[in-house]
Amino acid sequence: MKKTIGILATVAMVGGSVLAQKVEPSTVTIDDIRQAYSEIKGDMAKAEQCLAMCEALGDEILSHIYAGNCLRTLKRYEDARAAFQRAADMSQGDSGILDRLSLVVITYYDLGQYQAGIDMLRAAIAEYSGAKDTVQSIAFYRLADGLTKLGDHKESNQALLQSILLRMQGRGVVDVYVQRAFDRLRPGDMTAEEYTTALADIIKITPATEENAEFLGRVKSELEKMK
Repeated sequence: MKKTIGILATVAMVGGSVLAQKVEPSTVTIDDIRQAYSEIKGDMAKAEQCLAMCEALGDEILSHIYAGNCLRTLKRYEDARAAFQRAADMSQGDSGILDRLSLVVITYYDLGQYQAGIDMLRAAIAEYSGAKDTVQSIAFYRLADGLTKLGDHKESNQALLQSILLRMQGRGVVDVYVQRAFDRLRPGDMTAEEYTTALADIIKITPATEENAEFLGRVKSELEKMK
């Protein structure tokens, strides 16, 4: 069975304690890895063990994605980038490729290489403009992360607005991503007309359901303040 990228297969010892043990491939499923990853919560030993499980699972897209996430926890950002890139390379023709490329971009941010990450993500968004609305939404949200770090709040606002509109167009339900994107908008870096138009666009695309009522109330309140 092919391995992820030679990440880990042997026992790692730090200060005499076992961080990760070799895991037999036949005993590992993606559900096992998903559960192990959910239990990491910053625990380096658990991250190492989860990483070993990813390698045991083999050369599969999800094993590379989880491996990349474990490697980020371990602050091995270059290795995480390689794992995410492998997942993206294996996703050619898959609607999820934009999401996997945006994971690669996060590792540029981890290393403070914000402009490089932004340039890569902008190119990916343009190339995969036919991706699902929800996938594009996450990509724009991650684009806003980089732009904010560079202090480009005007462009960040535009990326966040795109993220909200695409998310609502794709799901029709206000979720944590929509809430966070809206909270991150900086009206002070928009003209009154730009902010008013943004609020009106959000209201227009958000279904008036009970589930969305609280969020719509917030947006409408903001719009009232602009009159």
